[in-house]
Amino acid sequence: MGRNDTTSQVIDEILKFGVFGLAAGATMVAPNIMIGLKKPLDSLFRHLDKREREREVRRVLYYMKEQGYLVGEYEHGLQLTDKARKRLARIESELVAIPQQVWDGWWRIIIYDIPNELQSARHALQNELRRYGCYILQRSVYITPFPCIDDVRTLSARCGVDRYVTQFEAKNLPNAPAMIRLFKKKYPTTKFILS
Repeated sequence: MGRNDTTSQVIDEILKFGVFGLAAGATMVAPNIMIGLKKPLDSLFRHLDKREREREVRRVLYYMKEQGYLVGEYEHGLQLTDKARKRLARIESELVAIPQQVWDGWWRIIIYDIPNELQSARHALQNELRRYGCYILQRSVYITPFPCIDDVRTLSARCGVDRYVTQFEAKNLPNAPAMIRLFKKKYPTTKFILS
């Protein structure tokens, strides 16, 4: 992977962190950036030590300011611009669940127990799960008929709450007919068949 590809991926991760990690405010305070970006950048910068990673992130942040994605000062906080929000909207649209033509018969269930001190991250995860097409089964429990284990793992890591999230798949649910009716309304092109 070339430097331009890596820079592009780091830009995407910084934009996602601005929204997922800090929720609605989208102001990025310098000390939080490396903490929030640690997991997403592990695969991109695995050959760099901590100091080199910080230097590379600062380089990308400077580049983002030059390109009109960020305004403000690193020491006092950086804000996403309209240009950044447009790029983020494109990134987010790639994460939306794509309904299958025929349901595979498995339910994907996501359970979380996120502490109150991470409330903004919890809200960010909830918003993403709803946008992804998940339905609230009960408090802190979401369900979807579509494969999403890897996507939810990525979302929860970006929100910094992956250790509080559990996922599993189930073949049978007591209330499956009601769930199928609900998802049939939401995804009319998908064929749902109970086994």
